[in-house]
Amino acid sequence: MTRPEVAAPNGQVASSPDPISVVHEMNSALSVRARGVELFRYSYRDDIATSECPAPYFHPLRTFADEVVTGNRPHDHRWHK
Repeated sequence: MTRPEVAAPNGQVASSPDPISVVHEMNSALSVRARGVELFRYSYRDDIATSECPAPYFHPLRTFADEVVTGNRPHDHRWHK
């Protein structure tokens, strides 16, 4: 994978210091990393208990500041036991 070009502070074009990486855990999940942060994880396993609402989902979803912006089993999702 080639490094994307980004605008440097001086207005010139520079290469991004960290490329984007994708890790695929077969039959389980896909995660994407950039700038040293796992930006998201997409889980699609089908062996999740039915009480946990076995549908594909994104968690965690993070900002580049490494702040998680999603909840795992959020309190307002009563179907997640």
